[in-house]
Amino acid sequence: MSKSAIIEILKRVYDPEIGENIVDLDMVKEVKVDEKTALLR
Repeated sequence: MSKSAIIEILKRVYDPEIGENIVDLDMVKEVKVDEKTALLR
């Protein structure tokens, strides 16, 4: 899975209290992808 695909999936994850996605809220600082894992910060 590519970095951009992971970011697109994360755009569908919403903070339930305010209804904004976690990417737009700048809660995802970094996405690293290698052959076996994805690391989110």
